[in-house]
Amino acid sequence: MPRKRIGNVSTPEGRDAIADLMAFMVAQSGVIAIYQGAAETGPRALGHRSILANPCDPDARQHLNERVKYREAIRPLAPMATLQAAQEYFELLPGASDGDYNAYNYMVLTARSKPHARDKIPAVIHADGTGRIQIVRAEDDPLTYAYLKALGRRIGVEMSVNTSFNVAGPIAQTPQQAIETLRRSKGLDVALLVASDGTVQAAWHGGERDSGRFTDGLRSGKPAPRRLSLNEFQTRPSINSSALPITSARDDLALRHLLTKHEVSEQDRRHRDQQASPA
Repeated sequence: MPRKRIGNVSTPEGRDAIADLMAFMVAQSGVIAIYQGAAETGPRALGHRSILANPCDPDARQHLNERVKYREAIRPLAPMATLQAAQEYFELLPGASDGDYNAYNYMVLTARSKPHARDKIPAVIHADGTGRIQIVRAEDDPLTYAYLKALGRRIGVEMSVNTSFNVAGPIAQTPQQAIETLRRSKGLDVALLVASDGTVQAAWHGGERDSGRFTDGLRSGKPAPRRLSLNEFQTRPSINSSALPITSARDDLALRHLLTKHEVSEQDRRHRDQQASPA
């Protein structure tokens, strides 16, 4: 499975470059996974262990349920959005308006969609006309917020499908589990893993399973590669203040094995190439 260091989100410029790459892929009906910082506690993935897709794509729900999540076709998808987009497409409850509707930050409340919503964002409107919405704030999750803003510039709405990063089982809690989840999911294009220093590593399907959306996005964008040290995947503050860090000595060992295995395979490949080259 190919892997590549594609950028760093520790600066506004680097974050915007990665966010725009994410938005480019999703706007092309790509499906991407994001793994960053501490895993959220509670019932929902809120951008730290999430699978993201295009809410404007009428086929997104069927595709995610059948080829990504391997679950019942009737299962709904939930939207994550900026506050402005949430107010434009959903009737937010007046009783939840305190703190700029911060009760909607955790994807636990449903809201009735406005009449024009189903035509624009069909993937996240349930059969009963509601959506279990999550509002994302720049101060809580800068990368996901930047992604939503970039997606808005590409598809006309600052909103994304957000479903948990898992395939018929528990949510990915370690980098190794994230890679394994990608491997098991035929319809997932790429997984992006963000280290504590902001370095982003991408993994995607190679060979016949490569959709081309991620590599096309790399060619069109400018995220700069940088070598990743083995000790850089640590936790960052989660958008849920009660989230527990998932990095442990066991996780560090798993990541060390994962990256070392990748480095060894790269060395073997270069050695074979050198042996095959004419003298």
